[in-house]
Amino acid sequence: MIGQMVSGLAARLAAGGGTVAEWTQMVQAYLVLGDTAKAQAAFDSAVAAYPDAVERGELDTLALGAGLTLNGDLP
Repeated sequence: MIGQMVSGLAARLAAGGGTVAEWTQMVQAYLVLGDTAKAQAAFDSAVAAYPDAVERGELDTLALGAGLTLNGDLP
């Protein structure tokens, strides 16, 4: 059931974008599920949708704190 909810949010964000809060929720969900590759991909998509780092404060804090990198770059 959780997997379906995560898949539904991912599909909706891929199709029509979303708010920074929704992208944050998506990254958090993938991190909780232990799927860092999908979390990184979602973070990369969010950065592309919201290139201004000021808009992504909470998202960046979550992602970078979890070991994700900006645009998938190696640390």
